[in-house]
Amino acid sequence: VAQAASSALARSLIRSAPTRRNHPMGGCASLTSTARVVPIDADTTQPEQWEHSLAERAERLIRMDDLRRPFGTCMIPNAEDRAITLPQLDDLIAYVEEHCERQAWTASDCRMTSGNRRKLLTPSTVDLYGVVAWVVRPATRQDGCSYVELVAYGPQEPKWFVSHWWGAALKPFVQCLRQHCVDRKMDKHDTAYWICAFAINQNQVESEGSRDPAQSCFRSAMGKSRGTVTVLDTDVVTCSRLWCAYEVYVSVALDFEAGAKQNYMYDCYIALGHGKAVGLTDGLVPADAACAWVKQRREAQFPLAVVERALSAMEVQTAKASVDEDRRRILNSIVGRAEHELDSEPAGDHPRYNDVSRMLRGRFAAGVWTLAFDTPGTEALRAKLEDALRDSGLHRLHLNCSKEAMLKLCLGGLPNQLRELRLMCTPMGLDTPDLRSLCSSLDLAPNLCHLELGLIFDTNACHAAALLLAERIARIPHLATLKLELSWKRAGDVLLITLAQGLSKAAQLENLELQFWNNNIGDSGLAGCAAGLARAPKLSSLALNFVGCSVREDGARALGEGLAAAPNLFDLKLRLKSTGIDDSTAGALGRALGAAERLSSLELKLWDNRIGDFGVGAMAEGLGKLSRVISLDLNLMRNSISIAGVLMFADGIDKAPNLVRLCVEVEEEKALAWEEALRTSLPTLPELIVR
Repeated sequence: VAQAASSALARSLIRSAPTRRNHPMGGCASLTSTARVVPIDADTTQPEQWEHSLAERAERLIRMDDLRRPFGTCMIPNAEDRAITLPQLDDLIAYVEEHCERQAWTASDCRMTSGNRRKLLTPSTVDLYGVVAWVVRPATRQDGCSYVELVAYGPQEPKWFVSHWWGAALKPFVQCLRQHCVDRKMDKHDTAYWICAFAINQNQVESEGSRDPAQSCFRSAMGKSRGTVTVLDTDVVTCSRLWCAYEVYVSVALDFEAGAKQNYMYDCYIALGHGKAVGLTDGLVPADAACAWVKQRREAQFPLAVVERALSAMEVQTAKASVDEDRRRILNSIVGRAEHELDSEPAGDHPRYNDVSRMLRGRFAAGVWTLAFDTPGTEALRAKLEDALRDSGLHRLHLNCSKEAMLKLCLGGLPNQLRELRLMCTPMGLDTPDLRSLCSSLDLAPNLCHLELGLIFDTNACHAAALLLAERIARIPHLATLKLELSWKRAGDVLLITLAQGLSKAAQLENLELQFWNNNIGDSGLAGCAAGLARAPKLSSLALNFVGCSVREDGARALGEGLAAAPNLFDLKLRLKSTGIDDSTAGALGRALGAAERLSSLELKLWDNRIGDFGVGAMAEGLGKLSRVISLDLNLMRNSISIAGVLMFADGIDKAPNLVRLCVEVEEEKALAWEEALRTSLPTLPELIVR
């Protein structure tokens, strides 16, 4: 209601206020809201005549006062900064619904005819071709700008790049983006999507970019975006369009290009009808509440009927482009021809075409992998997905899957050029044979350098299985980053020690994160874990999560001493929430860690323990001996620390000679008192954060 009132107010301002530019089409008195129009000559059948007559009629009918923001257009020099928000798209849909049938809009494509007359459009059938012909071009012709410059107040950098087919209906297209925004829990007013129809000056397309697709505003917009979202139409024509294929290819390759930002995401959405849409997302999204099974339930609505057709349509050499010049340039760019050769006729066949086609099919197969293997009666499709994924040449693969889907992947679905694998298994217990299958599959990815596994084991998985997992991981020759999130019903000290000893043999391992949730791990396990990991020759960053385990004074001391002895450890994160740490334990941990000579960044999460004033003071006294520490993060929520303890803490921390940044998390009602006490006690500390 507020948005509608705001739009009405804006329109009244437009009619009453002078615009920044004198636009002869704005507020035309002869175009009243009740006007009916006469369809143009149906005998105009030549494409050039058709387009010319449609353009003339569209320019006569455009209602600028219903489109333009108050006080005229803005100028945004770079096309990559002309993304559009969902409220701006909603305003466009409202304009289409108000004027489409009243003004008897006809299809902009001369092939869309009914007998001897062009097809009349309705708000439900208007596609991007129709929107550009009836709204974008006539509305922006006089100012020589893009549609976004007509409706925005300034540059709108893209959060997401949209790959789509212009022939898809506008309303389902926007519904897909709306659902995407909801799933990722983004602010619709702050999230801008880069859509070429609205970002480019449609009256002077050739002036907007480079001849080389790799240097175009499309590519620049992708470079500024968090990821690409493909919007599929129900006939999967999107998958047969060359621009769409090129955009997805760039999205998949962007992570591993020189200078490209990491973790570029790729999502795929399709409209279901009745105002609903569903998407296959790159990993877990906020709507999944960090649960793989919630993601599976959300994506289960994705229609598998379109998957096989989509896989068949993904052939670069036969993909279509509306402009033949684009076809030549994209294909020549894919094979690496020089800029002066881009307009030459491309080769009819080339190995790079096949490489890109396989990559596209593999990326799509990864998105629907879990859905296909969890749906009965899809055996034929599963075989095609397995072939597509294995032959894809993908460098990065993220899957949240069931036990069956994971095992099928391990038995032959892993791409042999894989460099990054994130595999999270849903709550189904793995036994020892399952683990052997997983370990064997790791030998099929010799180039792996980043591995994340989230696994749940049943009571039949033994300690020998843990040793097998650790030793197989240690044998991966280029592995530099490892994250293991393990839930093991029989996990205990012996299992943790076994795992740590095996991982200590990983010659190239630099970054390690181990998560054990509510397992039966005690002092001897902590001591053995620290001693084993300290022997990893290149380990520089370590995160250990022992939430819900039992940590006593001897275990804390052994843990700290073992980690302090690690020769190359610079970054350490210890998460010890709800572990029963008391004053003596906190003091022992601080004193032991204080001997770490190379540590420059330390994070201690000690939430929900039994630490009091003397404990926090003793811990700070030990941490104050860290000679190289620059950044210190502490979570002390739900402990028994008074202002006296805060002062003792500050007195100890103040002795750290190179400390630049201190961040402390406490309860909201204590934050102000803590901040005042710390700022008074640590006046020379460059950065203090209390939250």
